Amino acid sequence: MAIAVASFFSGTKLYRNQRPGGSPFTRIFQVMVASVGKARVEVPNDKSLLHFFDKAAVVTSNDQIKGSINPWKLCTITQIEELKSIIRLLPIWATGTIFSAVYGQMGTLFVLQDNTMYLHMSPSFEIPSASLSLFNTINVIFWVPVYDRLIVPLSRKLTGHKNRFTQLQRMAIDLVI
Repeated sequence: MAIAVASFFSGTKLYRNQRPGGSPFTRIFQVMVASVGKARVEVPNDKSLLHFFDKAAVVTSNDQIKGSINPWKLCTITQIEELKSIIRLLPIWATGTIFSAVYGQMGTLFVLQDNTMYLHMSPSFEIPSASLSLFNTINVIFWVPVYDRLIVPLSRKLTGHKNRFTQLQRMAIDLVI
């Protein structure tokens, strides 16, 4: 546990810190409400993914209330792109749900399965069944440095990109590992 806490705090300088700026759900729902309200508004011809939500940024005569812009009728491009990013992550999050269901059983069903196994290494030494979940932790401790020191530099050489993987690619690699 001490190693986990130490490794967590050793990476704090790499975190992106942002000040809270209101509810993220409000921003998401503002884009959805504005897009639905402008369903019949023409959008400049754009073949990008999820262009329906781009309608939330089209300025119409109904967007202002008493001289100020109503955020539920007109949204910024940033808000729209944030919503699109979240929608693109939904398939990865869905697969994460399956992983979490399996991982959550490790503390209960995994130990019960281990109780039925023959865990004697020698006549005088037996592996406790509850300690077999330690192999998962050892696996993570092994693969994180392999990812950082081998996979990322190799991907830089193969793709020619100096940037690391995107967040979506990182989540996919994590599920594979």
